[in-house]
Amino acid sequence: MKLGAYIQFYRKKRALTQAELAERICSQAEISLIEQGKRTPSYDMLMKLCSRLNISMESITEKSIDHIEVLNESFQQLNLFLLNREYEKMDLLLNDETIWRAAYEKTDKQKLLYYQGIYTCFHLKDNTKALNLLKLGLTETLSLKNRDLHEILNRKKIFQKTETLLIGSIGAVLHLDGKYKEAELFFDTACSNINNLAFQDQPSELAIIYYSASKNYKYLNMHTQALDIAMTGKDWVLTHHSTARLPEMLYEIAENYRILEEPERAECYYISSLSAALAIEDKIIFDLMCKEYQNFTSMKKLQSFLKVVKCVSC
Repeated sequence: MKLGAYIQFYRKKRALTQAELAERICSQAEISLIEQGKRTPSYDMLMKLCSRLNISMESITEKSIDHIEVLNESFQQLNLFLLNREYEKMDLLLNDETIWRAAYEKTDKQKLLYYQGIYTCFHLKDNTKALNLLKLGLTETLSLKNRDLHEILNRKKIFQKTETLLIGSIGAVLHLDGKYKEAELFFDTACSNINNLAFQDQPSELAIIYYSASKNYKYLNMHTQALDIAMTGKDWVLTHHSTARLPEMLYEIAENYRILEEPERAECYYISSLSAALAIEDKIIFDLMCKEYQNFTSMKKLQSFLKVVKCVSC
């Protein structure tokens, strides 16, 4: 990894825009050129940039840069496996000591614990251990006086991205344990943090929180709230040019419209959910939806669409 990529990595890690990093140091255009590797900063400029990024000049060594490259690649792979529900493939990376040694910053270790908690919950099916791992992840940046998970929610108003992911994941684990009311508190906190400007990169992980929160509201029979959060999630995903959990989000919208006795809107979103799953080639969700939607015989347009997509997918 070159110097420019190193600076970009820490700029994003500190949730700074190029303009914010450049302020009173140089121009935004100069930062852009540095990050692209087209310009090398002077020693004086580099010292100021390091100060703003809260990193030491000494840390810019070949070894530390290599560590960041290892972490970047690992986080990208782990996120891809999570998004595709290929939880079993996370095992090799999460047991690689090289990756854990590279995570010498608290926030890096925190993110690894987040992925380990997800893996433990959805692959190993050990919710108790998963909760402990997710809580341990939060203690990397939040000091907790006791073991009460709810203490986390009152620590501050704005949480960082990985903290938000951990809080949302705690909600997901509680949901799987049938503790829907308890899970609601964690989902509410996570969702309220997602629109922070610091979260503009890699929206796929955060989209899962909206989907899970909507599903939790549905289990609480709070269908208006479930509909609202799924709509917010849909708009957020599309605004960020992502397709993460879009078929499932559209499905939750359809489900709640159906329960709220608005069949025409429900039918429209059922068709949209199938279209989205087909467009991104999510065969697992597509097949599940096709099977379930066969039961909605009163929805004629949906049934006609089912016939068409089955022909296309054959």
